[in-house]
Amino acid sequence: PADFVDAILKQALATVDIFYAQTATDFMWALTKLEIKPSAELVGAMSKWSASHVRVQQPWKVNVDACENLQARVQQPWKVNVDACEILQDTEMSKKVIENHGAYVNKDTDSLVCKPEVGDVLNQSIHQCPNAEEIFLLCEKHTDKLNHVNISTAMNCLAKFLGCFSEIRPKDHARLTVRQERTCQLIFNHAVSNASQFDSQSLSTLIWALASLNMPSADLHEGMRVITQRVIATASSFKPLDLSDLMWGLAMLELPAERMLVDAVSDRAVKVINEFNARQLSRLMWAIAKLKIDICIELAQAVSRRATDTIRDYKPVHMSQLMWAFAKL
Repeated sequence: PADFVDAILKQALATVDIFYAQTATDFMWALTKLEIKPSAELVGAMSKWSASHVRVQQPWKVNVDACENLQARVQQPWKVNVDACEILQDTEMSKKVIENHGAYVNKDTDSLVCKPEVGDVLNQSIHQCPNAEEIFLLCEKHTDKLNHVNISTAMNCLAKFLGCFSEIRPKDHARLTVRQERTCQLIFNHAVSNASQFDSQSLSTLIWALASLNMPSADLHEGMRVITQRVIATASSFKPLDLSDLMWGLAMLELPAERMLVDAVSDRAVKVINEFNARQLSRLMWAIAKLKIDICIELAQAVSRRATDTIRDYKPVHMSQLMWAFAKL
């Protein structure tokens, strides 16, 4: 629509100074692909911006001291901090855990006995872990006791600890070790077995985290069919952030999206379109285009209207993603 195009071009001109190379390239490519003629003022501003950002690439300088400090920390043996979930020998402390969390230690088997509230205990412990290694150890030890909230929390924390990549960072920035991949696979398999527990937030977080951790897609295909069916069943409760994270995760994992899933996501997105912010809407459309999915005209029109109404909130990356998506679809 003309009002959408006008709004995008005006916002691009107003924010031209904060574009970076990739967003500027994608944005101008999208305009060309869509046969949209930008104003002479925008072309001039983009040209001036481009000229000022052309630099000779310099080799990176490695901070040897920082690397040595990091290596020293990595080599230190980690002490697992699973406070509420760890095996408790002290009687008084055991009673306290029972009172506060409903979990207790079986002295005969020396292991944690599961009660309905044990999920809360595990979640607290996951949040208290100061690094990814402790989360891996905790999940390896208690995989069969993790509920959907624990899985969502653990995967979310792991993705953040290990430096998840984004649309503008290459996948090889996030590489798990063989052991870490195996543990993530165990967690995912447990999630698949308990898919009926998952709600919209935990589903979207799981898929977002798998993508952020750069899990091999081939290992996820079978289980993802079960997860997809659960997404379809709960689509009516998805919020904009859930929809955005879900589709972004599928796109980055390069997993095929079933037609029923796409229809369910599109229908829900149209219904809650006025709740989307700039980042959520642009990421959703970017992901749909990345997956090479045909979308209904209702969604395209709803996205155009919402973007026009909230254009002042759009940063260059949002405009670039959105226009790139329309050009690709």
